[in-house]
Amino acid sequence: MARPRKSERPLPLRGHIVEVAAELFADRGYAETSLAEIARRVGIRAQSIANHFSSKEDLYDEVVSDFYGRQIADLGPIEFGSADDAAAALTKRFSGLSVRERNMLVTITTEALVAGRGADVINRELGPAIDLMVSTLSSDADFPARELVTLAMLGMVFAVDAPRLPPATRALRDRILGDRPRMADAGQLILGAALREAADPV
Repeated sequence: MARPRKSERPLPLRGHIVEVAAELFADRGYAETSLAEIARRVGIRAQSIANHFSSKEDLYDEVVSDFYGRQIADLGPIEFGSADDAAAALTKRFSGLSVRERNMLVTITTEALVAGRGADVINRELGPAIDLMVSTLSSDADFPARELVTLAMLGMVFAVDAPRLPPATRALRDRILGDRPRMADAGQLILGAALREAADPV
């Protein structure tokens, strides 16, 4: 009997737990996902998860780490030297997210902002990319580069449509952005202005 190809082999148990947990956290959110349901989907007893993760929050942190690790790896090395390149690359990355990844962004953003859950992981995983963007945007200590990057990132997350967005949030987003959001154009204008000001401070 032929051995299965590497891509067809099942994940090690820890990886399988993370994969199933990511699906449930994305589809339902953190509070509505139980370790018992994760274990049932994996095909193990709930107590067995404790052999790999100390708590539900520990498992969630691993899911968030895996999510951002994949996003950064897929993004690849980006030259933030021009506004067009930076805006185009970031917009393409966000617009290319799958439905589940968009739902995961809703979960991650909500948990980080409301409960602080996963914030340390986001800081660790996303920090170097943020530092790269900020260092490119400004050589002037008085230029609000970090604030600009924060607004740009939150704007992108807010603009990404996801089935798990609460109806009221979706209505607010649609009211603000309209039915044809032009995030790529806005990003290029903002980053272009920022880069020009950073290069030629008053």
